[in-house]
Amino acid sequence: MIELFAALAQDPPPPIIEYHQPNTGVIEAVWDCRGREVRYRIETEWDRARILSYSGAAGEASPEDLERINDALEPMWLISGHRFQCNPVSDELLITGPRKGGGEAVSITARWYDGALHLRVR
Repeated sequence: MIELFAALAQDPPPPIIEYHQPNTGVIEAVWDCRGREVRYRIETEWDRARILSYSGAAGEASPEDLERINDALEPMWLISGHRFQCNPVSDELLITGPRKGGGEAVSITARWYDGALHLRVR
């Protein structure tokens, strides 16, 4: 009988907490990199992130360059990290996030220099 009373006197369980990513979002940045202006815009919608524009050391990114980055972003579930770095002759954008369906995180480094995009995807 004492065991039954002890079971009834316990604290209630903690509340159920659910985490949800934002439905939509925008990362829009303008940087002054040693007198050179760098701009980019990234939009997210549910489990999809896309870079819509970029201009910097290599000039305006072409639609083909943006599509290459967006193809690399496709396996990413959401953006969990974002970093930009100015270098003397290049610009570097790093985007990281968990992979859709689990597994190793997605990491995309887009470097623009010598008039071209150099993309590294892990």
